[in-house]
Amino acid sequence: MPKYKKQWKDPDPRRPLMERQRKELMLVVLLRNQQVMEAFHAELQSAMFDDFDRAYASIWAMAQKLYQRTGQLPDESMLLAEIEVGISTVPEWLNSEDVRIIEDFVDFAYDDQRRPRALNSPYYTEWGMRTVKEYMHERIAAKIQRLTMERTTVPADLQTTIDALKADCDRIAAISVSRFATFGEEWDEHEQQLAQLRGRDLVGLRTGMAELDRRTLGLRGVFLLAAMPGVGKTTYSVVEIGLGVCRHFLDNDAVVLVLSLEMPRQEIYTRLRCSLGGMDWSTLVFGSAPELRQAEAMFSAADQERLEQAQQRREEYQLGQRLVVVDHTQLGENITAARIAVLAQDLKTRAGASRAIIIVDYLQLLPVPEETADRGDLEQDRYRIRLLQDVNAKSRTASNPTGDTVLAISEARKPSSSKEDWGQSLSELMGSARLGYAADGVLLYRTMGLKEMEKYYGTKTKEAAHNKQARLVEQGISPAMLTLEKGRDGMTRGGWGVEFHFRQSRFVELQTQRQKVVPSCQPPQPRAPRQPGGSATNVASAADTAGANTGDADDPFGDLPPCPPMAAANSAPDEGGVSESASEAAAKTATKPCRKKKANAAGRKPGGA
Repeated sequence: MPKYKKQWKDPDPRRPLMERQRKELMLVVLLRNQQVMEAFHAELQSAMFDDFDRAYASIWAMAQKLYQRTGQLPDESMLLAEIEVGISTVPEWLNSEDVRIIEDFVDFAYDDQRRPRALNSPYYTEWGMRTVKEYMHERIAAKIQRLTMERTTVPADLQTTIDALKADCDRIAAISVSRFATFGEEWDEHEQQLAQLRGRDLVGLRTGMAELDRRTLGLRGVFLLAAMPGVGKTTYSVVEIGLGVCRHFLDNDAVVLVLSLEMPRQEIYTRLRCSLGGMDWSTLVFGSAPELRQAEAMFSAADQERLEQAQQRREEYQLGQRLVVVDHTQLGENITAARIAVLAQDLKTRAGASRAIIIVDYLQLLPVPEETADRGDLEQDRYRIRLLQDVNAKSRTASNPTGDTVLAISEARKPSSSKEDWGQSLSELMGSARLGYAADGVLLYRTMGLKEMEKYYGTKTKEAAHNKQARLVEQGISPAMLTLEKGRDGMTRGGWGVEFHFRQSRFVELQTQRQKVVPSCQPPQPRAPRQPGGSATNVASAADTAGANTGDADDPFGDLPPCPPMAAANSAPDEGGVSESASEAAAKTATKPCRKKKANAAGRKPGGA
């Protein structure tokens, strides 16, 4: 028998309810939500509850009578009084056990201390409208099933029966909320959502990539990542972002679900382990070079430490509870929003998490129904982006108002001209323009061009840029640009540089040459005497100045000795093409004098004050 002493929990679209629970919650909302009662009091007959329980059918029948008589939602005392009248009029109507069930249920339905929000809130209105309609359609389907099972021949009135059922479906579809809440009425609920964000620095999920987090305020909603083939977009999304979300589990309280529709999950595992251990792919797969291996082992001492580091980080990041990779051999063709939501919810339940990021690799491989495929590419794109939006929408709850994040990798079109670079605009997203407009954020990823090479590496000529890129590739590094081309709700559009360490499946965000200079400089040093036939020189040599690469090409003060560089993961590159560490750069420039830039130096007239 039902007992209603447990704590109330909001109906959660991500977690399918048991059939009885769903109907009980639906009946509570019908009794307590004015808009849902108004929409269904004339359409939802008590007979539709007969398959459920006659006690609940009685509750709804009495509530309908009261609402039709008064136009107001019945309160607890009115409903119980009406039921008592019915019992006294028709004693055999309900037995003592039915009466006990009714009393317990009514007590539960009207006990507002057990639930976190008002039952007349927009949240319950939307849930109640959707759930009651689903229930009514299920009852029609059950009627059709009974007709087909009870008859061995085609009924003479088959067309009439079909028309009646179709009319019922049309009538249900036409039911809608007759009154929508005003801005003022929803003010308090909106304030509660804002209160959850105040005091935080991010709205969405923290990835640990500082510039990405700063520009997006945390990944949230539906994001697309587009790039040309073979540049590392799978590694960036699945490995760098996926591990980053897990690493910051205290901030995120999230899990990572990867749907790998192209690559086998074992290949994803290899990249993850390379990133965790900072180990080259070939070393992880084949072992260390034979001359470096320890006795009776496949790895050198240094590589063995890297393997142990990967193991340690697996535990530190809670990857055993928070990261799942599912490939196409496991998923098959049955990939729907409901199934993805169930997979994500199962992972959240196992980890005790409240949020998730679902990474889809890649968007164009999501299967579509045959009837949708027959209608062309545009309809297929609409179906796929709608599926991602549905996954996000199904996960929204009071504690997770923005829903689970969905990050989908997308193919990019080849530029129309060979002079154009990949990844310059939303128009390069493969498929219809709807993809870019429907997403909450769009990241474009491309290899670094000549201007960016000068900005981040200080190369002044095309030849120098190509040479630098070649030296970086020899070291297993591919310089690239990420651009937040579209963003909503506080996001900052723009691009930034990264290095893709492709042998180790990891990314490092870059600083520009100007960012590497500490804003506050040391006091200016005395200048050396003017050299014959030339301008005055600083104590620092011209070679030191040229090798510092601290200024942009258009910086009139780019030839001045640099301030001590900021401590950063990446610092100024040397002439050999290898980025110096922060400590090396600091040691190199610690003894160099530093001169303040004068604001009006470039425009000063001879003899001016």
